[in-house]
Amino acid sequence: MVTIFTSTKSHGNAGTHHSGAGNDVHKFTIPAGHRYTHHTITQATGHTGAATFHVVSAPAANATGNREIRVMWTNGPFSRCRYTLRVFGEKINVPVPPSNPVIVFGQQNWYNDAINCLNQKMPFTLRLQGLHALSVFNIIDPIRRGLRVVPNEAVSLGMTIAICVTIIGVAGLATFGACVLYAIHRGCTVKALYDTNLNAGSGSVNQKMDFNFFDCP
Repeated sequence: MVTIFTSTKSHGNAGTHHSGAGNDVHKFTIPAGHRYTHHTITQATGHTGAATFHVVSAPAANATGNREIRVMWTNGPFSRCRYTLRVFGEKINVPVPPSNPVIVFGQQNWYNDAINCLNQKMPFTLRLQGLHALSVFNIIDPIRRGLRVVPNEAVSLGMTIAICVTIIGVAGLATFGACVLYAIHRGCTVKALYDTNLNAGSGSVNQKMDFNFFDCP
C-alpha cells in the first residue's frame, strides 16, 4: 500500500463568533501503474468546538487517473474545523492480494479508521489486545460454551446486539462496543475470532482477539 495524497484543511477561528460551512474539493492523480484503494479522514491538531467534517463523495475502488474527494465541513461560533485527508493506493497486478486492514483498539485514531472502513464498506479486522481481549473473552466465551461449540480450538462467533450492549458496560470498552453495534445496525457481519484457551496463558500481555467486519451492504 502506498500513500497517494495527503491534505490538511482548516476553517474558522476559535477566537471569533463567526460560523461557516462549505465543501472542499481535493483533486489528486493516481500514479501510473497504481489504483485507488481507500481513504481516511481524521481530526487534525487544532480542531475544536462545534465543528464537523465528512466525506460526501470519493472514487470507487480500483479507480485510476485524475480523481477527487469532496469533504463537507462546518464550524460554529468560537470553533475551528481542521482535518487531514489521506488517500491510499496499491500497484496494479500485485501477485498477492492485499490483506484486510488491521486496526488495533486503543491506538491513535483507531475509532476514526474503523468508521472510515465501515462507511466505505471495506472489510477489516479490529483487534483487542491484553486485558481488553481477556475482558471480552470472559463475556463471549460462556456464550460459545452454551452453543456447544467444540472447545480447545479457534472459534468464530457472530456478534449480536445483546453481546454489544454487555461489552459497552465494561470499563474502558464502551467505544469499542459502540463501534461493533454501529456496524451491526448498518447490516454488516461481525465475527469474533479467538482461541478458546485465551485465558490459559501466563498473563494478559500477549492475549489478542480479532473482530472481523465484512459484507457491509
